[in-house]
Amino acid sequence: MSTTPTSKEKVIKQAAIHRASKVAASTKEAQKVSSPSAFSQISKALIELQMIALQAQLTLLEELEQMSDEEKMETLFSIMDKDRDGSLTVVELADGLRKIRGDVNFEESLGLAMTRIAQFDKDGDAKLDLEEFKKLTDAICEALGANFHELSEMLIISVVFSDSGNDEVEEFIAAMAEEDVTESGCE
Repeated sequence: MSTTPTSKEKVIKQAAIHRASKVAASTKEAQKVSSPSAFSQISKALIELQMIALQAQLTLLEELEQMSDEEKMETLFSIMDKDRDGSLTVVELADGLRKIRGDVNFEESLGLAMTRIAQFDKDGDAKLDLEEFKKLTDAICEALGANFHELSEMLIISVVFSDSGNDEVEEFIAAMAEEDVTESGCE
């Protein structure tokens, strides 16, 4: 028996397709071209991958239009929760903040994330669960003079489509430090 995917599942799938297409395209670009024929083949593959990424973006936007604010909140949380453990770590929140803001570096984003988690983490686990994340998002919206309904699609689009965020080296450094951050936050 097959079940129809929810809008949230469709958005998350399209976000994954978009990211995979971007990674594949950058991998193709890095390949050395040995002949004009190879150049043509790589160019065609790059264009096809760009078309897949654009189609994923369009599908994601269409799905967002049909979602409730609650579904959008859960979707934003799910997209940022990279390890799918039901909570946002300092590193996951920092990556999301960099994608949304775009004007902060790695160290600044970690500092912002630690401050936000310290402020909104009510159960002392040094992470944000969905309810704590909702309170953070509401505070951000209030500071911007808007409500989540007005900003939800922009936030999701920023997190999914932004080329900023943590790179592999920063993710590695952050993963090494994350255990210490979590332990000190729980004490």
